Amino acid sequence: MATAPELESFVSSVTCPPDFDSFWERVLAELKDIPLEPEIGPVPLRSTPDVNVYEVHYLSLGGIRIAGWYCVPAKGTGPFPTLIEFPGYKSEPSLARAWAQRGVAILSVAVRGKLRSNEDFTPGYPGLLVSGIDSPDTYGYRGVISDCSRGIDFLLTRPEVDKERIFAHGASQGGGLPLITTALRSEI
Repeated sequence: MATAPELESFVSSVTCPPDFDSFWERVLAELKDIPLEPEIGPVPLRSTPDVNVYEVHYLSLGGIRIAGWYCVPAKGTGPFPTLIEFPGYKSEPSLARAWAQRGVAILSVAVRGKLRSNEDFTPGYPGLLVSGIDSPDTYGYRGVISDCSRGIDFLLTRPEVDKERIFAHGASQGGGLPLITTALRSEI
């Protein structure tokens, strides 16, 4: 185990691949060529007097249909500050009504491989971490990050979203995905 002084003086030898930026530029360009085909449907049984809950779907990389829960304040017309939430590795998207009760719209994304987004992509054992890892072009997280980016595209289609106040959050894997998505998408 490293001591505190050793950790303070540690310098990583990891370097950014020379094609890193061009790789993600290609992925984002590929996403632009895929129609979003957004669908939104009310879910009355999950809604409350303060929160309208919707199930949403949109297309992502490889034509994978991504699902999510979208909670919108029932009082007021917006535009509302909006949060996009990404799931942890072992968790499913939350039904985050508490944010909407406080006047914030929230989209909880079920990235590929999660329930409701696993019809076309189910990595199985040993899982997403190694799915397609032999190539950056087939790696499962290329798709997951694309799913997150497409969530932003979905929000940008919604009239109740304040396009100047879109934020991202999550925990565990879902804590890393906002950092990556924010680096790729200036709208956050």
